[in-house]
Amino acid sequence: MGEIPTQQPSDTAPSAMGGNSSMPNPALSTPRGTQPLAPDVFHSAYTKWCATNGLQWDESLLSYEGRPIDLYELHVCIMRVGGFQRVVQSDAWSIIGGQLGYAQFAGNGNEPPRCGPQMAQRLPQVYEKYLMAFDMAYVKSVFQRAFREAQQQQQLLLPNSGQYQQMMHNAQNPQMGQTSNGFSNNLQSPMGLQPTQAPPQPSAFSQAEAQELGNNLRTLASLTGVTDPVRLNDLVQYSMIPTETLRAKGVDQVMINIVAVHRAFLQRTFQAQKNLREGMTNGQGVAGSMETQRQLAMTGVNSGADQRAAVTRQPSAEQLQRAQGVVATITADIKAKIASNMNLRWVEFGELEWLDWNRSFEQLHRYALDIHPKLPIFACYMPEGTLRRLITMLYTTFQQRQLFSSSQPRFFMELDQVQVMCRQLGGAIERINILIAGTHPMFQQQSNQIPPRQLQPMTVPSQNIASSSTQAPPANRYHFPPHFQTQTEPLQSQWGTLPTRYNPRDTGGMDYGTGSTHATTNSPGGNSFEDEDPLEEIARPVSSLADMKPQSFTSNRP
Repeated sequence: MGEIPTQQPSDTAPSAMGGNSSMPNPALSTPRGTQPLAPDVFHSAYTKWCATNGLQWDESLLSYEGRPIDLYELHVCIMRVGGFQRVVQSDAWSIIGGQLGYAQFAGNGNEPPRCGPQMAQRLPQVYEKYLMAFDMAYVKSVFQRAFREAQQQQQLLLPNSGQYQQMMHNAQNPQMGQTSNGFSNNLQSPMGLQPTQAPPQPSAFSQAEAQELGNNLRTLASLTGVTDPVRLNDLVQYSMIPTETLRAKGVDQVMINIVAVHRAFLQRTFQAQKNLREGMTNGQGVAGSMETQRQLAMTGVNSGADQRAAVTRQPSAEQLQRAQGVVATITADIKAKIASNMNLRWVEFGELEWLDWNRSFEQLHRYALDIHPKLPIFACYMPEGTLRRLITMLYTTFQQRQLFSSSQPRFFMELDQVQVMCRQLGGAIERINILIAGTHPMFQQQSNQIPPRQLQPMTVPSQNIASSSTQAPPANRYHFPPHFQTQTEPLQSQWGTLPTRYNPRDTGGMDYGTGSTHATTNSPGGNSFEDEDPLEEIARPVSSLADMKPQSFTSNRP
């Protein structure tokens, strides 16, 4: 079979696509970010596809009521809904027919137009014979591209990688002309927008500030999953522009969503770039930075280098060993309480809400995987109550991931719960990565060099939620892409099944040993999650981390 050129989807896409002429798995759903092909790309690629595979045209099947069925429009409708299997499971062929212009029943404010039953039976026959193999090859290529980018991301996070050094070189050499995308290397927005000015801060170039910028770039790549240096720079520039302006200028919605979640961290990175460039322009260099620090010290203002020096108070080997024991003990305690409290309430989603949920939960799960191997470091710098809530959120995330990756997906986390936890874990990762960079360079290097699937989390015995829950789950309304299941198979055997729920606004539920009657109250300061961020002790401005010291583990700690 010949190659099929593909356009760039909103998130990932291959440069070329091939596939097997045999029928692919019809249960495959389209991954997040996959968009329909452009008309010219589709017609060119599909013509070659038909010639290569020797498709025979059945004019009687490809027409209805004297009108030809538009295969491109059918391709667009199926891809936008989420794939063939989702259409089948939701019995949406009559809606697809209405969208193609064969509406027999007019829609209203609550129901879309629908075609008649004969057309609803004709469409799956047409799709299976003429489009399914073509669309599945396109989807498969997107999966492959996403997998390759995930592997490349690990290399990006290494300080000696070529992409990392390219980002640092671009940041330190603003006079090098234009970048590969044709935009100037100054602080202008990639969309030609003028970013608003960040609050003025002391600026001077030094090796410490260059290191800080490098740490920020590595952290940013880890948080967002964006590995292209040009796109990373775009995100930094977009953070200084209001969301409404970005949307009005046609910035991709995926980029807007990333900026909305990480705006504060992106703006700090923007300021670090600005400081670096201004310092080089003024010719201050390291000596100028030292003089600036001396002047700031006389006025009682701590510079970034002073903060980093204060942060460099790493825990001893004994403290880290005790921290691992604390994490294991708290985890075992949480597991025991979860096992005796399995009052799950299943939820269902509409198509639009599901897309938002899936996008937010993917980010949340990525955060949880990032945090888990660093739990001993968290335990050294945060109160026990906060650590308990953090571990509870991790296990809640892993449990939900396991449930919706099964053959019969089930959901107990609502969209707003996922979004709240995503913001909390994202803020925690930003702070802990900066903390680790300052106090544990060897730990960070090892973390970046070990692929995620080789990190060995604590073993959790498997539980059986099917026999423990008396509430029937909802019908299997959605099918999830195989790459989700492939990635989570090793985790299922390691994490086991831990049924729980986490609701920041819930007023009832489980006691996790914090002296409360539910999981979300009695934070260390006495407030509920509604009143303060449960990870406030770690998700705080960098300057506050200078005052943090390793916990002294006393006998009354578990």
